[in-house]
Amino acid sequence: MADRIPATVASLQEARDGVLSFERELRRSPDLAARLAYPRAWIALKAEGEWRYAFALWAGHRGLDAATYLAVSERLDGRRSDAALSAWFAPVADPRRQEKHLRRLRELFLRHGQGRAPNARTRFLELAVEEPGHEKSGEKQLVDLLEAVYRGLSVPAQAAFRKRIGQ
Repeated sequence: MADRIPATVASLQEARDGVLSFERELRRSPDLAARLAYPRAWIALKAEGEWRYAFALWAGHRGLDAATYLAVSERLDGRRSDAALSAWFAPVADPRRQEKHLRRLRELFLRHGQGRAPNARTRFLELAVEEPGHEKSGEKQLVDLLEAVYRGLSVPAQAAFRKRIGQ
């Protein structure tokens, strides 16, 4: 399989499996760890109470291990993996949340012997759909949606919104 390009993920479970396998493969492969500073797009997924991270290029392809990734990474197309992942993940819009992910990513780098900082243009993608068994109440979903819309507005539009809702 080392020379064959794996297919892109076709389900949330496949993407989730990829994210969860990433750190295990990092522990096994110093060559993979040496590439941590290069990717700009990362998947952030909360699993078992902890944030887990993987290159979007990694999470967007089925069944990767370190050896396969290292053998085919230059032939993988980030646009294809991003398109596949966009069915379940969306960019983090909140700058505070982005900074928290960046801090955790730096910690991941240090755990794997990489003193270099993440790419300055790093972006994080988080789950944008509900995983089975983790559904939110309708009202909480609405509040989350309103917050996401608000954070996407320009500063003057945010001020106009606050004025309109009486703040």
